[in-house]
Amino acid sequence: MKPLQLFSLLISACLLVSSCDFIRSLAGKPTSTDIELLKLEKEMAFQKKKAVQDSINAAQAEAERLLSEQQQNSTFSSQYYLALGGFKVTENALKYKEQLEKEGYSIILIRFKNGYDMLLGGGADTYKEAQAQLNDFIENAKNCPYDIWIYDTSTNLHE
Repeated sequence: MKPLQLFSLLISACLLVSSCDFIRSLAGKPTSTDIELLKLEKEMAFQKKKAVQDSINAAQAEAERLLSEQQQNSTFSSQYYLALGGFKVTENALKYKEQLEKEGYSIILIRFKNGYDMLLGGGADTYKEAQAQLNDFIENAKNCPYDIWIYDTSTNLHE
């Protein structure tokens, strides 16, 4: 009887040491193959979710770009404008805009990429017309800023 017990003990030990998947399958647990499949499924689901999120982000970026172009095209009816002031503090730009509008000027408030708010007035399709508006503004404006200049919208310095 002792050799039979020893033999069964050796076989049991061999099974325990060498066949983890066999024991896991007997216990109803997932085997290493099942675990690998689960990992692959999770990775594929993650990649699919990431691809969807990337396409959503790309669509949002494209929509923002189109909106920006649309706003730019609707804001500017001319290529050249008189730049009447640049302000780091938006409230100051709004105050000066109100003052110029009270004097009868049509003013556009835009933000430059460097963070400054710019007040634009006039509006001309050619540089020569803009130069004439500049001279007229200097001669007739009650409060003409000393740093007035002509802004070309095609330079895209604005947001």
